[in-house]
Amino acid sequence: MVSLLLFLPLATAVFVGLGHRVTGARGAEISAVVSAIFTALWAWLVLLALGDAPHQEVLGHWMDVGEGALEFSLQIQRVNAVPIALATSLSALLQLYALAYLAQETSFGKEVFRPRFFALMQFATFAFILFAAAGDLAMLFFGYQALAFAAMFLIGFRYSRPTAGKAALRAFMFWQVGALALLLMATLIGGKLDADGVVFLLENRPVPLLGPIGSVLAVMAFAGLLPMQGWVSGTAETPLPAATLLGVLVIGGAGLLLWHLLPVFTALPELGLLVFWIAAASGVYALSVAVVQLDVLRAGVWLMVAQASLGAMLFAVASGLRDFIVPFHFWTSGSGWALLLLGLGAAAFVAGGERDLRRIGSGFRHHVPSLFWPVLIGGVALSSVGGLSILGLLRAGGGWSEVLAFGLLNFANSFAVWRLIFRVFFGRAALAKPTVALPRRLALPLLPLALAALVAMFSLTALLLASGGVGLLELSPVLASAAGILGAWLFYRTRPNLPKSLAHDWPQTNRFLRDGWRLDGLYSALFATPVHGLANAVLRLADGGALAGANRTFAALPGFVTRRAARWQARGRAGLVFFVAGAIFVLLIYLGGRAVMGVFYG
Repeated sequence: MVSLLLFLPLATAVFVGLGHRVTGARGAEISAVVSAIFTALWAWLVLLALGDAPHQEVLGHWMDVGEGALEFSLQIQRVNAVPIALATSLSALLQLYALAYLAQETSFGKEVFRPRFFALMQFATFAFILFAAAGDLAMLFFGYQALAFAAMFLIGFRYSRPTAGKAALRAFMFWQVGALALLLMATLIGGKLDADGVVFLLENRPVPLLGPIGSVLAVMAFAGLLPMQGWVSGTAETPLPAATLLGVLVIGGAGLLLWHLLPVFTALPELGLLVFWIAAASGVYALSVAVVQLDVLRAGVWLMVAQASLGAMLFAVASGLRDFIVPFHFWTSGSGWALLLLGLGAAAFVAGGERDLRRIGSGFRHHVPSLFWPVLIGGVALSSVGGLSILGLLRAGGGWSEVLAFGLLNFANSFAVWRLIFRVFFGRAALAKPTVALPRRLALPLLPLALAALVAMFSLTALLLASGGVGLLELSPVLASAAGILGAWLFYRTRPNLPKSLAHDWPQTNRFLRDGWRLDGLYSALFATPVHGLANAVLRLADGGALAGANRTFAALPGFVTRRAARWQARGRAGLVFFVAGAIFVLLIYLGGRAVMGVFYG
């Protein structure tokens, strides 16, 4: 059952990406949507069929490590089965949403690009299932790498745009830092995953500190936490359905990665505290950037980092409820964030593709109520469910310092969320009426998400009321969320000129926040520029010798490959390029992993 759940999206991705010349573009799209719906239904059947004991399937053997072995295995239990079911369901809704949304895509001219988009959406779904259901460190590593490829392909989907190509490369490099950190952790710790998590095979061997630190770096790169946030802004380069899927997979996958590595954090509680404060700082950073963005999608992308940060903080603080946190945070924050972003994206769609908050607004809540009410539910879910979940989970552990950090983040999170809602549906923008009719396929996927958010709010409220009294400590995050909504109302409804005057009075601060604290420039100065200069120096030293000829030969290879790839893309063979590149990279990782493990363990 689990093998079918894993390989069906991959087979669909290959079929849609390579077989659309036979089926036609429309046939490939319909095949992808039908397969996505079937995968979601199968995931729910797998969840319902699970018992109390985890279900494990071994797909193959990788290598012997010390006294044990690394195998390609899948492990399903309720902690990861719920996120898989939610992710596959959301993937199906997003592909249905994309059937209408891609009608405004103008980046490709006459090129047949829609099958490639649906193939990449299917591949991202496969990558997440592989990552979530990993039963050992080998499968977890390959799942991480598959998600890295999915992120790169989705962000670079509009490959004709230079900004998209650069963003895709940056995302891939940051994710590779996390993948290498994960490989370092697996190598130095020498463990594997089973039903209980990481099992240390070499118990008598001292574990170097770099091993556990590698797990923290992997989480930071995956969730876009400081200082690994450089790839996040590039998510806005891809079409909205792809950005939403990638964001939801990051929100849910960050908690799953922490859960996979739970014994590492259990053995070293200081790592959990480190993750908590890194996530708190990352949440503050992401929300400070989100509240000054004028592009709807870019603001929503930074809200994604805030939700992932809150999830990591919850995981670190409530040690006794981590099996509950991972699926429930994915359910609440993932569905609420997706509902908000898809609703705002649909509003931009009916505005003729306009995403600037200064040009869309005012009358939209009257002209498109089918968008306004789901977005309103999403906003309430992101505010109230976040606060309610935190107040309940604080009972499992945590003191006033954690309460203060959660309260500040809930205030900023609610303010940033409701800023978008008030500006799009209540603002005083130049475009007061929609210019394009709202397709039914854009509004239809919002209904299940709204229902999921409502169920989450009511069920969690009932659980908290049944668990005992609620005091000031428990109410503080909810009060902070309410204060954030009130602050957004004051800024964007009562005194709508106040944000503009603040931006005018503090132009340097506004530009500093909008540019992401200028960390990208700092990274370029510290890393990219020195490495580029070193490479040029080496080439100058080698100029005129035998090494120069070899350099010119090897330097010509990337250009040749790039030209051939571009020619194949122009001929509609982009899917083949992607899959061949992925297969080669996976083969290199496989052989490199065997070599590295052989050095350490003979």
